[in-house]
Amino acid sequence: MSKSSGFTFKQFHVNHDQCAMKVGTDSIVLGSWLADVPGKRVLDIGTGSGLLALMLAQHKAPQCEIVGLEIIEAAAQQAMDNVAQSPWADCVTVVTGDIQVYDSAHPFDLIVSNPPYFEPAIAMSNDRHTARYTEQLTHQALLAAVARLLDTGGCFACVLPADLCDSFCHLAAQQGLFLSKRLDIITREGLPPHRVCLQFTQNATYPEVHKLLVYTTNLRYSEGYKALCSAFYKNF
Repeated sequence: MSKSSGFTFKQFHVNHDQCAMKVGTDSIVLGSWLADVPGKRVLDIGTGSGLLALMLAQHKAPQCEIVGLEIIEAAAQQAMDNVAQSPWADCVTVVTGDIQVYDSAHPFDLIVSNPPYFEPAIAMSNDRHTARYTEQLTHQALLAAVARLLDTGGCFACVLPADLCDSFCHLAAQQGLFLSKRLDIITREGLPPHRVCLQFTQNATYPEVHKLLVYTTNLRYSEGYKALCSAFYKNF
């Protein structure tokens, strides 16, 4: 399906033409990977089209309350529309706002994000710049907000370029967040990991490390990828 018309999953559809960041493998892997992570109060930071919030709603509804926070108004409105047309409109609320000033009367036991990761560099549209670059939301500021909003015993999960893993984990530890699980995402056989999914808790522990191959040498989805994401893809 074309980018302009969005992406249809098994149980919901996501339009994303008003969002700087489109539906992609990073968020799909992250959302699928969190199927077994407990969470009754969930916060999706930078929800964009609402994809992660809706994936988590599919995992956890109806006993969940999910907030999708989005700073870009057009994207937030599209996320609201996507949620309204989904089966989980009663579980998911989209809020327009900045995580650095956002507050909640109750903490969250699961916080997720596909955060900005590029340092400011080339010029691009303002919304796309905000979505992809750390100039307005540094990793340090993101992690400080997570530490402020995460309930005791809760989990924070995100997806990042593999080469940022060590520095991000170092910043997280400064906020009392310690890596518990890591998933190395390998695009094709023979290549090094391109992305990593990370889970953090407030307990220092030796992290579990797993690998996921997305495509085989003939550019077909691997059996591991299909097994992980089968709850969402229509054609698996």
